[in-house]
Amino acid sequence: MRGLFGFLILQRLFGNPFIALFVLLVLYSLIDMRFVGLLPDLSKPFRQAGAVRRLKQTLELNPYDANAHLELGTILAEKRRWAQAAEHLELAAKRLDNSQSYYGLGTAYFHLGRLDEGKEALQKALQMNPKVGYGEPYVYLAEYQLKKGGSLDELEGLDEALAQYGSVDVLYRIGRLYEEAGDRDRARNMYEEALETYKGYPGFLRKQQRRTALKAWFKARLAA
Repeated sequence: MRGLFGFLILQRLFGNPFIALFVLLVLYSLIDMRFVGLLPDLSKPFRQAGAVRRLKQTLELNPYDANAHLELGTILAEKRRWAQAAEHLELAAKRLDNSQSYYGLGTAYFHLGRLDEGKEALQKALQMNPKVGYGEPYVYLAEYQLKKGGSLDELEGLDEALAQYGSVDVLYRIGRLYEEAGDRDRARNMYEEALETYKGYPGFLRKQQRRTALKAWFKARLAA
């Protein structure tokens, strides 16, 4: 009702319903970005594009800049350009030999279907730094376990990792994997735990994880 009222005011102000609708959508996007967090960040693609241009220029001047390869590979992975991301992350991992580069590389490999290589890279990352990715590597390792016909109970360190580093996103995704494996009780427990974790977050983190928390809430109700 408020949205309709606002639209009518803007339509009268601008004299054009299409301009009024556009302005209303922009205003709602800004409010959501600042306070709610349900809509995608519309400015993110522009920030990423600027960063990609800058990093490519850096690599043109110095193709051996491993940190630039790592940053560029990470951004390309966020954009789901997995093949390009893997190329840069391979170079970063070779030169930096650190947990962050192997973590990014393992993730890219998994999305490219190179599961064994992905598992190896993620395990190497966790050996270097058990905190890397704050539990996300275990989501991929759990997926690997299921695809290879194993059980999540066989995945060493999963429970400990979830207890220490389980974010709303990680707990939700593990819940999805339990659901795929047919274990509805554990799936529901993961969704409920994701919601409890969300409640303990400060405001700015709640905004970032609100969409995932909402999905966890629906999943928990469906799995009940």
